[in-house]
Amino acid sequence: MKNKDKLSVQTQAALSELSKKILHVEEFKEYTKSNILCPFEVACLVAKKASVIIADYHHILSPSIREHLMERINKDLSECIIIIDEAHNLPSRCRELLSTQLSTISIDIAIKEAESTGFKDIGSSIKYIKDAFEKLSNLKLNKDTRECLITKTDLLVEISKFIDTDQLINDLFFIGEKIKEIKKRSACTHIANFLINWQGPDEGFSRILKLNRTDRGKELLTLNYNCLDPALITKILAEMSHSIICMSGTLTPLDMYKDLFGFEAVTADFKNPFPHFNKLSIIVPDTTTKFTARSQDMYKKIAVYCSSIVNEIPGNSAIFFPSYELRDRINFYIQNLCIKTTFLEVPNMSKDEKSELIDKFKSYKNSGAVLLGASSGNFGEGIDIEDNILKCVIVVGVPLDRPDLETQELIRYYDNKFGKGWDYGYIMPAIIKCLQNAGRCIRSENDRGVIIFLDQRYIWDSYFKCFPKDSNLRITKEPIKRIKEFFENKENILS
Repeated sequence: MKNKDKLSVQTQAALSELSKKILHVEEFKEYTKSNILCPFEVACLVAKKASVIIADYHHILSPSIREHLMERINKDLSECIIIIDEAHNLPSRCRELLSTQLSTISIDIAIKEAESTGFKDIGSSIKYIKDAFEKLSNLKLNKDTRECLITKTDLLVEISKFIDTDQLINDLFFIGEKIKEIKKRSACTHIANFLINWQGPDEGFSRILKLNRTDRGKELLTLNYNCLDPALITKILAEMSHSIICMSGTLTPLDMYKDLFGFEAVTADFKNPFPHFNKLSIIVPDTTTKFTARSQDMYKKIAVYCSSIVNEIPGNSAIFFPSYELRDRINFYIQNLCIKTTFLEVPNMSKDEKSELIDKFKSYKNSGAVLLGASSGNFGEGIDIEDNILKCVIVVGVPLDRPDLETQELIRYYDNKFGKGWDYGYIMPAIIKCLQNAGRCIRSENDRGVIIFLDQRYIWDSYFKCFPKDSNLRITKEPIKRIKEFFENKENILS
């Protein structure tokens, strides 16, 4: 790209051409690769003269990535206005970024890395970490207790009985550099970084030891250092940048996000610009996916409701479930009750696979088809199905996080800090997922559609109060009548 510190003629020509266009990232990559240029290097050169830069969360949230990026593009964060779209995801993204985990699988891989590079003595040192894991597991876990809180010193004391921790970290980084000459990533480097992070602060974090099993039934120990406080990132970001604008269609309640982000902000809540009579929102409180109520009879009852509703819809529908497992259990009955073609979302779909599935789904816009997915899956949010092709969304159950130790610690932390642990750490994240699912239906002022929330918990006060004030929710155990009336009268202003 450069010739004696000067840009090559080919690079200069590409920059001139790109300055006249706004390209999608895939188009940008295709253009640069076709000109035998590095997409990243060219993107940095283009960004130097750009007034607006679109990037992934990590480019700004990660201190190391942010620092490197700003240096490469000759920008100063203090002169940047950061606009964060879909900001309802910001708390979890920040927590994920500052969280780390280590498993016995990673340790086994690291041992092999050390031995394969001729450093068996370091491989033996790495085994001390696994020994520490197993000793902590024997002391604190059993068949009834599969996870527990541990302290920083619990691990460090066990390791230090055999080897100096700092020396071990240096050895791991050394092996990691050797491995990176062969492949991109190293388990040794991962362990070294984990041990450094593990020595970090206690406030705003939890330390959890878990015992699980792999798909093959082998025991798997993981040690988790989980961040509980997104403000550890957002507060610093607000102080360093010129200003931050956080926006989302589900940034509700605003006071909660002010608390979570940890910086002073001016808030603005805008009314939905779409005609309210174009949407029928119904709560059907006759079923539940609550764990204690799950049974084959309940699955069949949910399937009957879902099938009767989508069979009545003049077009395509989407049904979102709390998990793929529940989706599959209920779909067992839906297949015999639904008269329309069904499409099943699968986990970890590639971009091409998602596009192909959506294109097929759209092709049924006249006869109608049903997409069955998970609330937190590929299509639960962030996808636009335009031209009113999607006429109905059913949200089955409440997509609550598993009430495991990590969730309990999040609730406890928010309770201590804000006095609202149950709302901030458990209920609101689930309601926001529901609202994102529901938002797939109405994408323009001309779209008309039906939103169904199918679970009795939605009428409980602790859940119902979380819906936006303009939700205009109806409660009925006979949704078909309402749906027929809605689609028969296009000018119907709901009462």
